[in-house]
Amino acid sequence: MYSLLDYKTEIFKYIYLFFLGSSLGSFYKTIYDRILYFFYSPIRKELSIKQKYYNLFFTPSFCYNCKTKISYLYLIPIVGYFFTKKRCKHCGIPLSIDFLLWELFGGFLLCYLFYFYGLLAFLYVLMIFHFIIAGLIDLKKFFLDYENILFLYIFGLILFFIEWELSNIYYFLLKFFIFLFIFLVLYLLGRGKKFGFGDIILIGAISIIFEITEILIIINLGAIGSIIYILLYKKNKHSYAPLGFFLSFACIVVIIFRPFFFGILTSNSSY
Repeated sequence: MYSLLDYKTEIFKYIYLFFLGSSLGSFYKTIYDRILYFFYSPIRKELSIKQKYYNLFFTPSFCYNCKTKISYLYLIPIVGYFFTKKRCKHCGIPLSIDFLLWELFGGFLLCYLFYFYGLLAFLYVLMIFHFIIAGLIDLKKFFLDYENILFLYIFGLILFFIEWELSNIYYFLLKFFIFLFIFLVLYLLGRGKKFGFGDIILIGAISIIFEITEILIIINLGAIGSIIYILLYKKNKHSYAPLGFFLSFACIVVIIFRPFFFGILTSNSSY
């Protein structure tokens, strides 16, 4: 049985995890906004490749309207949004609630996944945020950032080596090359008109991270989402759909609901 001290320890642990998760949400929201700003907005033409990547990672947070540096007080996850009174302190432009939503999502997500996955939850949270960025950019620009997907490959390989067994290497390579080959053939048959090369790169990362059953579910969810998008949103069967968006968010759904649908409930006390 849990003692009062145990309950207090658990509460503080999850408060700490919530703060870490919300900090990750804030970080990835910043990265997402900066990718759109430095790589896709008109300012991209004024910057070299080196300057784009430097600004992406090292430029202090600033207001995109007046370019004023944001005070560190206002960068505190969740509470910082309310300290600003929801406006830029310099130019007065209303601040998007998106930051608050990303931070809340990150906090609750880490707590939730930690309960089932223990320390592996940190790796899954990083994957989820990279899937979110990949999906949203594909939805907005019909383009998948290869640099972003590279991180999914890295995290997938880390996950594989954490659970490393020599007998798994053949299964790992088999599912990777099978799904990569299938999508490459479909890409060539469709002459790149049905989906882009970035979708092939993405399916490679997905095949590293997920099991075959999960990959099939992700592909089906991605296809269903694309069909619904074309028929109900575009209302033209000859239109294109951002498949990467639907594949990315299908991956997130599988990670979040995996403990219930794939029977891998694990106690965090085992870590």
